[in-house]
Amino acid sequence: YLQVVFDVPLVIQMTDDEKFMWKDLGLEEAHRLSYENAKDIVACGFDVNKTFTFSNLD
Repeated sequence: YLQVVFDVPLVIQMTDDEKFMWKDLGLEEAHRLSYENAKDIVACGFDVNKTFTFSNLD
């Protein structure tokens, strides 16, 4: 809603490094889960031209 009303970009930080540090996960698994979470976020309907998603492990 706010992205549309104010015509602003959205930046989403995927904290996959925290999954790696605080859960019993390997780097590959934490990164894979982050990718799956990003797909869920994309499905919410944000404007793809104004949305930037990044991973802490990248």
